[in-house]
This record gives sequence, structure tokens and C-alpha cells, in this order.
Amino acid sequence: SDMDQGHLDLLLEETPDELKPKLKTKAGKLPNIDFENDSFVSIHCSRCLHFLKPDELIETIQNMYAWLKPGGRVYLITDTCFSGPWKNHLPEYEKKLKAGDPFPGFIEDVLDCLPVPRVPKGMTPHMNCLDPDTLSRECKSAGFEIITAKFFESLSKESINIRLIATSEVKVSCVIDSSLGGKALRSVSEAFELSD
Repeated sequence: SDMDQGHLDLLLEETPDELKPKLKTKAGKLPNIDFENDSFVSIHCSRCLHFLKPDELIETIQNMYAWLKPGGRVYLITDTCFSGPWKNHLPEYEKKLKAGDPFPGFIEDVLDCLPVPRVPKGMTPHMNCLDPDTLSRECKSAGFEIITAKFFESLSKESINIRLIATSEVKVSCVIDSSLGGKALRSVSEAFELSD
């Protein structure tokens, strides 16, 4: 699914003919798009959740849990306050986190962080930067078991941007800037308490 039918049309156009009968597309916006319960074995939601307000995020994650078949998995990638222009929100994030705000990464006005005079076309006026703890908490609350948040948390805390992710049943592979390879390895090794 995608909120832009044009993106879905392009996907259909690029899909090999023999796979087209297996592909179903649906345009819509989270959290209002709906699917039947127990419809998916996996959901990959990349760079979408941070555009939702906290109540919309909670509803969306609850919906995803219902949409998955038993034993299904969801793969989530979101923006955080640890990279990009959202770093400008980091002092406020830390202040809100210390005060116990359940969504410390929520930015009411993105112009507080962006170096532009007005909100870019198609962008929400707010941003919900999600740290691993916040996202894990909401996923657990919806019923999910968290299995890899520690890996991504270790990279995000070091401001290491992931350019590409590939996952399987037994591993997670990431493409990052080659100059950050050593830093990433040390960070992940420390997070999982691995020896040199």
C-alpha cells in the first residue's frame, strides 16, 4: 500500500508478469487504510510512522498487529532525533524524555528543525521522531514481541544512518557509509555484549 496511487501504478508496471497475479495494491493513508485481520505474514513499513501523531501511531501499530497472521512479523523503519535535520530537536527531546513525556520525539512544527521558510509540499507540519524505546513500548503494548530493536538502537545512538536494510529469518544486513564501519561494529558489539 501507499498513499499515492501513482507509486502503486509504478510498482505494478515494474513487477514481472509472472508475479503480477500475486500482487495486490491498495492506496490509502495510515491509520485509516484497512485490511482484513490475519491477512499478512509480514509487514514492511518504511519511513511512514514518523509522520503520524501519537494517537495515530498507536492506532496504526494496533491495526498492524491485527492484520498479521499468527507468528507474522512487522519490520519498521522510522526517523529519529539522532540524525538529519531532526538533530535540532535533540535538546528538546532530552528535556521531554527526562520529564517523562511518552513521545519525546514529537515535533509540533517541523519548521523548528528544517532550514526552509515553509513546510515542503506533501509533508506533514509535524514529525514524530521515534527512538527505539518509544517504538518498542508501543509495539509491545499492541502485542508484538521485539526481536531486533537493540541492533538499530545502537546505530541510531551513534548517528549512523542506514542506507539499505535486508532481512531474513536469521540475519539483518545494513548498508551504511563505509567510513562509519568501525564505529558501527563497535557500537553493535557493545550493545550485544560481544567480545573483540
